[in-house]
Amino acid sequence: MSSSSNTYGGNSTFYHYFDMLYQKLHEMFGFDRRSIALFRICVAAVVIGDLIQRSCDLKAHYTDAGVLPRSYVLEKYSSPYYFPVHMINGSIYYQAVIFFIHGLFAFSMMIGYYSRFCTFVTWFLLLSLQEHNPIVGHAGDVYFRLMLFFGMFLPLGSCYAVDSAYFEDGNSPIHSKKAYGPDRKWWHLPSPALTPYYRYLSMGTVAILIQMSLMYIISWYHKTGDEWRVTFTATWYALQLDYFATPLGKFFLNFPETLKFLTWAVAWWEKYGPLFYCIPWKTDYFRLLAGVGFMFLHIGFGSCIRLGTFMWITILAQTVVLPTWMWEVIFYRLRTRERLNLKIYFNPASSFSEYLALTLKTFCLIPETRCAVISESSQDVLEKGDYNPTHTPYTPPYEVTLKEPVPHESTIISFSQHAHETLVNNVSNNTDWFVVVDSHGHKTTNLRALSVALSHSPLLWWIPALIGKIPSKALTTFGIEFFKFLHNLTKYHAGSHTNGNAPLHVKRRMAPRHRPIVPVGSIFSNVFLGFLCIFITSWNLSNIGNPNHLPYSMNWIGVLLRIDQSWNMFSPHPPKSHWWYVFEGHLDDGSQVELFKNEGLWNWEGTQPFNFDKPDPFYKSFGNHRWYKYFENGYNGRDTETLRLNFGRYMCREYNSRHSGSKMLHTFTIHFVIEHQNPDGTRSPYSHSPLWNHICYEKPQRGMYFSSHPFV
Repeated sequence: MSSSSNTYGGNSTFYHYFDMLYQKLHEMFGFDRRSIALFRICVAAVVIGDLIQRSCDLKAHYTDAGVLPRSYVLEKYSSPYYFPVHMINGSIYYQAVIFFIHGLFAFSMMIGYYSRFCTFVTWFLLLSLQEHNPIVGHAGDVYFRLMLFFGMFLPLGSCYAVDSAYFEDGNSPIHSKKAYGPDRKWWHLPSPALTPYYRYLSMGTVAILIQMSLMYIISWYHKTGDEWRVTFTATWYALQLDYFATPLGKFFLNFPETLKFLTWAVAWWEKYGPLFYCIPWKTDYFRLLAGVGFMFLHIGFGSCIRLGTFMWITILAQTVVLPTWMWEVIFYRLRTRERLNLKIYFNPASSFSEYLALTLKTFCLIPETRCAVISESSQDVLEKGDYNPTHTPYTPPYEVTLKEPVPHESTIISFSQHAHETLVNNVSNNTDWFVVVDSHGHKTTNLRALSVALSHSPLLWWIPALIGKIPSKALTTFGIEFFKFLHNLTKYHAGSHTNGNAPLHVKRRMAPRHRPIVPVGSIFSNVFLGFLCIFITSWNLSNIGNPNHLPYSMNWIGVLLRIDQSWNMFSPHPPKSHWWYVFEGHLDDGSQVELFKNEGLWNWEGTQPFNFDKPDPFYKSFGNHRWYKYFENGYNGRDTETLRLNFGRYMCREYNSRHSGSKMLHTFTIHFVIEHQNPDGTRSPYSHSPLWNHICYEKPQRGMYFSSHPFV
């Protein structure tokens, strides 16, 4: 009987084709675990960057002393399905604490520490933040929360994470250049025997592919204007927008025929590009083409148009679709003899030494790097402070000596008897905290060993060169002594490993083995995600004129989970008007100033003379893309008297807190100025109209604007 028949106990041909189909489904709809890890790091980095940018307007956008107090948000934008913890308190101190906590969880998500839980909290706080001030949001924020939500159902911590950090990995295959065979070139697909562990398939991966595809396809569907499908002038109109156009974008205006081609290319790629995610033939190649293609699409958008965080999240989210073949090509180049034969040793008596070795192995070096305890033999090491909960001789099963043969090589790393005895004595006396043996058998210790290890890192190879520029005296005083201090501070004491409290190198000895393909959580989660795939597809179809695809009674699901979405950017055609403000201010002494030009709203200094001319530079007058969205989504709308009143009060407070006496702002009028773009490149003469008149204080009561009812 054949081996296949023995394995399956039935028709071997049937199971052979079943296995082929099973593997092909993983290629078409699954992700690589290393891509998932990179996705986790990138999305968490965008969260942190978004928090830093938002914190610049912490008072203005997220406190009761800003332009959008909680009372207005509750009146206009509240929902029984929202749970914004940012709304609990409106003080700047509370908001700063929430921002800091949000950043901590995002950082924990980035390093893969309790990955799924931290991703959930990061997602929840992001929803709260967006619900606290929905006016400053844009399509990038919607895509942001969707990627975080569906990302929770991926094994985010299965690779390059604290959650999966072990001194030995019992799951990943042993790699070496020899494993590819003498005739295999670097551009060839990797052997299937080397990649099952890294391929992952669940409804979570399918949901992300569907969500990514829907954004592009529905966006194309909304682009029904002639500018997109007949004259191909949409890109030209988009680059005419004063706020959005970057210097590179303005340069491209000199090449209208090129812009027509780019317009056609954008529309075509949005329509057909998602198909390349799942092509069954040469799947990894086409998947890479799709991911890199959409990355370059958004790089092009972001280099020519100011899109804020939308550019970053759409570019970095594509990392999750990078195929296994790409990673194998990268690691094929990285697995040099020097890196494969590098060995790092840590002092088991120091938790600092353990954590340093594990961190380097997990995040900085190639996965095949060997990491072991420094020991003269595998005999009882209780005298050195190792773990022994039963007070009987304890031997770590993976402990090695410095004469252990190097895998994949015929040579043996060895030292002279004197060097070996010196090393053992130093470890026994808790002197050395880190030892590295390179591919030539050369041994280095402590800070020099750390420098050698970093020089073999694909990511941090440049750090030793910087360390070499530090004066030796300073390096000795601050570097060596600092690490020695950490080593001595974190030494294990006698009895510290009793009662079952094992040291790190025991608890994290070897990764537990598991099946190559593990569903996310349970069957329930996959069924739930399957339902959500149908839901978001129906939601998007309902947004393009097919309301029967989703019953209105089910909308609450999208609002509760915040998977509600709309992808009508620059649709049905880009805007053809240009607008700005003129803030006509009158000071206490009767002088007239303009408060919008020259970043007047950010440095709180008026300019003269007053006129309606366009600001130059234009985009700086709006501050940043959050402020631009505030004016576009909120201030320019109808029935926004309360919003304008709150902004007027904020403006009076901020300006008059920086000026006194006759230079205080008494009244101001906000004028809306607009001009229209003509197809021949000219613009119509601008027109203006007043939007809002505001009195900061009555002159007889000057200075009383700090009272509880200060404004008129």
